[in-house]
Amino acid sequence: MILGTLGSNKLVTTTNAILTEVFTGIKPDKILILSEDNPERDYTKISDILKLFGINSSVSVEVMGEGIKEWKDKLSSIKMDIIDITPGRKYMALTTYVYSSAQEIRYVYLKEESEGYRVFGYVPFHDLVVYNVRSGEIINFDPPKTVTGDKEAKITIDGLRALLNLYLLLSDKVELEVKGDISTSITISKNGVDIDETLYDKSAMETCLLRSGFLRFKQEDEIKRWAMDRDTKFLADTNVYINLGDRVGWLTKGKVLPSSSTYHELDNMLKTTQKNDVKLYLANLGMDSYKRIHKWVPNEKGSGSDIRLINEALTLKSYYPEVILITGDTGVYNSARQKIRVILLKDKERGKGAIEYLLECLRYFSDIDISVNGQMYSVIKREKAYGEEKIKIVNMKKEYNYPYFISLVEAFLYEM
Repeated sequence: MILGTLGSNKLVTTTNAILTEVFTGIKPDKILILSEDNPERDYTKISDILKLFGINSSVSVEVMGEGIKEWKDKLSSIKMDIIDITPGRKYMALTTYVYSSAQEIRYVYLKEESEGYRVFGYVPFHDLVVYNVRSGEIINFDPPKTVTGDKEAKITIDGLRALLNLYLLLSDKVELEVKGDISTSITISKNGVDIDETLYDKSAMETCLLRSGFLRFKQEDEIKRWAMDRDTKFLADTNVYINLGDRVGWLTKGKVLPSSSTYHELDNMLKTTQKNDVKLYLANLGMDSYKRIHKWVPNEKGSGSDIRLINEALTLKSYYPEVILITGDTGVYNSARQKIRVILLKDKERGKGAIEYLLECLRYFSDIDISVNGQMYSVIKREKAYGEEKIKIVNMKKEYNYPYFISLVEAFLYEM
């Protein structure tokens, strides 16, 4: 059986089209990618990913040229059983629909198209609809079983979200048991996330809930309002990187400036906090977020303090029309508010969180067992090494080695 799809300047969209069709249950002997020109990346490596499912398929590219006439003239001689016209340019899809002799022409509908530029599985499958365009029929998903793959895999935060969505293809819910310095139970379903609040220790768990958005500060709305002003910049205290994590970058629309004082305070916490102290893990989380947001660390040696942070903000204010200091420390707020605009994070409320960021935080404190249909499928291993961005997963279900699958897809997409 020959599966076709369209080439795109975005590697991820063509890759996702192929994998989506495989997850409807088809097992192609050949995959043909119709492209305007020769792609920069080697698509044949997709065949190595498909071998994980026992699919031995060749992958080749057919260079079609550019323009409707070029495609029309060539399509009639190209044999395909199914072609997915989701990726690529509109004229490519329209021309293929009109002139291809494929038995089925399919299209994957996603309301929020921008979400489709992430690793396969990142978008929940109940938000995707695979259509047979000619008949209007909806094609159901039929997730394949794996026949091989390494027991351990490392995946990104986006990959973790993708893994959970793949598991939700197999069951109505995914259950997680968090066991360690933090203990709790979490249930994920199509309707959302349910966290057993009767089980967990409040301190570190609250930090993880804040970092993932399941808890939020009411003052976040004020940050977002100021971020709409293109001339406004922000500076954030140490406690902000610990409690908000990567969300401080999103809330400020990337306008939070790197603070030398904050970096040195986090660095000092890492060097001086006792090995098994919960504060050490919180400092790790804060530094991870600082580095992900800024991609910069100060070269000079130094130290962090409230006074240094405030002075840094005042110095920056001479370069920018508006600089706002964000802190969760009442002392910093009281010391700075007469000199500079300050937002004090103090009032908490429930929010709409991201489960992958909750688990990314919890892995610093506990192993996390992931179960589907009452059986353990994988374990997120506790991370004790500072600065390890990828998440270690141990697969426990040989026929559904989706952690290793996700790791292969991410390696293909992101590793040159």
